[in-house]
Amino acid sequence: MQKKIAKKLFTTFFLITVACSAAKDPYLLSHLPRIQILEKQDHKFCASLKLNFDRSDNLKNELYWRCRLSLAKYKLFTNPASSNEAKHNLEIGDLVTKISLKLSVTPESTLMQENRKIDNFQHQQCLVMGFEIETEDQTKIDDYFACRKALIEDQQLVPPFGDAAYLNYPNRSYNLGFAIDQRIDAAIKRYNAAKKKYPTCVKFNLNNVNFKNCAMAQDKSYQCLATIDKKIFKQDAEEKMTCQKQSYVRFPSELLKEEERSKAEIERMKSNSDYYNQHNFASLGIDYSQFDADAERAQKELAEKQKKTDKNVNSKNGLYSHYELTRLRQKYIFSCQKEAEKRTEEFARGLKKDCEELVEFKIVGEE
Repeated sequence: MQKKIAKKLFTTFFLITVACSAAKDPYLLSHLPRIQILEKQDHKFCASLKLNFDRSDNLKNELYWRCRLSLAKYKLFTNPASSNEAKHNLEIGDLVTKISLKLSVTPESTLMQENRKIDNFQHQQCLVMGFEIETEDQTKIDDYFACRKALIEDQQLVPPFGDAAYLNYPNRSYNLGFAIDQRIDAAIKRYNAAKKKYPTCVKFNLNNVNFKNCAMAQDKSYQCLATIDKKIFKQDAEEKMTCQKQSYVRFPSELLKEEERSKAEIERMKSNSDYYNQHNFASLGIDYSQFDADAERAQKELAEKQKKTDKNVNSKNGLYSHYELTRLRQKYIFSCQKEAEKRTEEFARGLKKDCEELVEFKIVGEE
């Protein structure tokens, strides 16, 4: 019994070992056997180029994966005419995606890093000398690359560190083609950045005056739009403040009822008090109209009272309590602010329209 168990365990271990040894090579990314055959061919070719001179592992070399990517893309049918060709393109497309992912996480080779440094340095040299690359003038572009070519040739004549022995190992990867590729990459990055920021302007050449004018117009429009909220807030606050002020003009404090008793009632009570307390002529049986001066004064007072009464017949003063007057003011403010909101909305639409119109500019070269 124990022998049978030991035999089974040995068989299982053997099968696991065989399965592990049969695992696909790390440079194979596709799970399809037909595509793996093509991958092995591409791997053999790229490895034969000895691109990993500064690294011992091809799988960590950017140049190796760039080689694999180029070979994989070359296998795509431009215009698939059958279902088999369309299926082939899908399978190769999947491989291209996987290689691209590998390439995105693979560190740049030391040679590529140094080539980029030299390229940038010589690019700046030509710019300082007055040559241009960001222009529509093809003659100026040709002159720029003539400058780059001259610098590259001069560099190849001078050995690194002054050691002539290095001339036997020239850097063939840094040439005019490399410089052109770098400028193309830079132009693509510049275009993508411009497309993201100025999507409606990239229909013009980035080096054209129309693109520059379009970008400037859009910048002005964006800046204008950024100030709209602040202007609307200010306008809204002023409108509401105006409504508050107008409510007090429309319903002034004079409309409040007097908290104390009316003057007429106070006068009547005072007169009665004087009579009963014998503090006036009437209480003593004397008619003060007998006295000319007093009679004249009485007549004047009576005329003034009548005048005030006539004046206040149609007056609204003293009609409302404090609560009533407050309600009237609130009702007026509410109605006023509803109208103010309409004016503010119209004001906002006008601002937005003015800002959006700033994107318009005169296209050079068009009638």
